[in-house]
Amino acid sequence: MAIVRMKRLHVIALGSARRRLMHDLSRLGCVEIESSLEKLAKPEWCSVLKRSEEIGDARQKFLALSSALSILSKYAPIKSGLFSPRREVSEREFESETSKEKALGIASKLNACSEKITSLYAEENRLTAKAATLKPWESMPVDLNYAGGKCFHVLFGTCPSVSDADAIMQDLAQAAPESELELISSDKEQHYFCLICHRDALEPSLDSLKKSGFSRVIFKDASGTASDMLHELRLRLDEISKERAALEGEIAEFAPQRPLIEQVYDLLNLEAQRDEMLSRLGTTKTTVFMEGWVPRDAEADVSKVLEASECAYVFSDPSDDEEPPVVLANGPAVTPFGTITELYSLPGYNTVIDPNPFVAVFFFLFFGMMLSDAAYGLILALGALFVLKKARPSGTFKKFMQVAAAVGFSAFLWGAVFGSWFGDAVPAISMLLTGKRVTVPFLIDPLADPIVVLMLALGLGVVHLFVGMGLSGWRMIKQGHPLDALFDVGFWYLIIGGLIATLTGLSGGIYVAAAGALGVFLTAGRAKKSIFGKITGGLGALYGVTSYLSDILSYSRLMALGLSTGVVASVINTMGSLGGSTPVGWILFIFVFILGHTFNIAVNLLGAFVHTCRLHYVEFFGKFFEGAGRPFVPLFNKTKYVAVIKEEN
Repeated sequence: MAIVRMKRLHVIALGSARRRLMHDLSRLGCVEIESSLEKLAKPEWCSVLKRSEEIGDARQKFLALSSALSILSKYAPIKSGLFSPRREVSEREFESETSKEKALGIASKLNACSEKITSLYAEENRLTAKAATLKPWESMPVDLNYAGGKCFHVLFGTCPSVSDADAIMQDLAQAAPESELELISSDKEQHYFCLICHRDALEPSLDSLKKSGFSRVIFKDASGTASDMLHELRLRLDEISKERAALEGEIAEFAPQRPLIEQVYDLLNLEAQRDEMLSRLGTTKTTVFMEGWVPRDAEADVSKVLEASECAYVFSDPSDDEEPPVVLANGPAVTPFGTITELYSLPGYNTVIDPNPFVAVFFFLFFGMMLSDAAYGLILALGALFVLKKARPSGTFKKFMQVAAAVGFSAFLWGAVFGSWFGDAVPAISMLLTGKRVTVPFLIDPLADPIVVLMLALGLGVVHLFVGMGLSGWRMIKQGHPLDALFDVGFWYLIIGGLIATLTGLSGGIYVAAAGALGVFLTAGRAKKSIFGKITGGLGALYGVTSYLSDILSYSRLMALGLSTGVVASVINTMGSLGGSTPVGWILFIFVFILGHTFNIAVNLLGAFVHTCRLHYVEFFGKFFEGAGRPFVPLFNKTKYVAVIKEEN
């Protein structure tokens, strides 16, 4: 249970072997490769190396497969379970060139079909818009290109619908008797007219019509009447609909190939990531330079891969000015709780304290006490175990589900101690059924003995703080400062322990606290040079007792949240019981029970998580934690759709 020691790795590899080397290192999953771009900006490096001009087609092919999957999801969707596990494939099957070529061929066809469908939609929109412009002229038997003869003109136009069509025609008849205006149709926005006039009456006719907002309409690329053109458009729109349906059917035929496309999607995504990493490395004409980090225990395995690729390499210990990435090695019971620490920060590489074992114990205790309902805990634990078994998740999500299962079990235990099963659901239901209250066995009744629960919460808080202080002292001792551990931690143990002993009525406690206070006063300002500085430093340090007291009082939230869970649950049960033992009453009870307890679980899960994290991040970590660690990010074959089963070489 410690921070894994890292080795610095420097590699010079043949350029011809670079892709296979990156593949094998990714397969190991324990090598972090750093970008060389920062070094290449320095004169001493750019005179020897240049940036790799890695040009691969994996990214382009990956995007083609991504588009193909989107097309299948749109036109041939499938219903998958919420927690469907990833399909397992062997390495040989996963990396099959035959599968890759087949998937890329299918993707090409799917993308071509999609492009045709997009083109058909564009044409449909254009024709639909054109049909909308022709629709008002459908009843007109005149060719839309017809402009008249030698002695007369024929033209088309519109006027706003707010104008009176009859008045427009009357005004025109008076202004230009040698003209005829025919109303073709009207809608909410416009009147549609056909004007026929003698050639000498064209200008007077237009002048009269302009007063009513007349706007001439010219039909480009028109042939025949509006009715003929609309008929042709409708035929073409029907053809487009059939062509689109045929293309969508063609896409749907590829639905059984979705698993293959997903598999190659994952493969090409990994290849694209490796290409991206290679593009950030320094190269010569024939070699590639790499550097990074490897856990000390993995040195032998990495050496085998490097030697197989005929690389020149060297492992070395980190220098003083380097900050290696951090990996925490814990047992299976502790590892999931590392996600809680990582939400705050990773410990620094050179720190001597791995907080995860302590976080695991206290997070388990505190979360369960805050939720403190046996039924709620069972729901949380069984739900998390169901997800773990059904979905087989990986990474951070898997760890969170493992934490949820653990703290759910803790809540079950605390709920059994407090006798809370959906609050007082057992007595409430028994009262409805038999008229008598049946209670479940318990050790502590939080509502009857809140002081006992408060003392338990504060006691756990003191233990938590003492462990944090002890870790701080241990760190000082390991770093070669045992007197600092005595002065800055040991004396505070005496102060806090003495005060607690005094409050509980133990004799001599006040003397122990006074001895600790004297020690703090005399040593807290030891770094100061002047007598005044030493005195003020000691007095200022003693004032810190208020901080410790406030920290201890912070743990009263363990009691507060635990009580709130039980009280709200009991209120829900009381509200549900108001209808009595009648059919309507039972319907009311079931409705209120399900709705109310669902809400209570959700709210108190969030509250328990937030406040348990706070007790660790503020009160506990504040005593000893040295953060700012950088996470270890190795090359790793992380996939989305399939789980690759490693095979022995």
